[in-house]
Amino acid sequence: SLHSLFWLLILLASLLYIIALIVTEGCTDFLQAPLSDGQPPPRYADIQGAYGSLWRTLYTLFKSMAGGISWGENSDPLLEVSWIYFTVFMAYIAFVMFSVLNIVTGVFVDSAIQVAQRDRNILIEQQRKTRDSTTR
Repeated sequence: SLHSLFWLLILLASLLYIIALIVTEGCTDFLQAPLSDGQPPPRYADIQGAYGSLWRTLYTLFKSMAGGISWGENSDPLLEVSWIYFTVFMAYIAFVMFSVLNIVTGVFVDSAIQVAQRDRNILIEQQRKTRDSTTR
């Protein structure tokens, strides 16, 4: 139903925002860390481009979830930051792929089944009326 879908989208948006806050915090700390040899950290440009601000992180997480870009490409730079942020990202992808998207699919399948059942009931009623009118 639309009610279930609405709350599912609220859950998904909340999860997206919370994960984005966590990952952005870690990445911006990593990017602002003092450089020991004057060289930027490894994959600095990749991390800055994907996780340099909250909006970039939200966009990156959305693209990873929706298939706009491979989540593997987005997770590799996080290994340079910390295994913790990499693990958070992987948990997000696993949760979204295996639970939330299956729930969305279930909502649509349930709606299709309900429509098919209504159509079947209408057809049965029409056949009953036709049979009753021909037997009289």
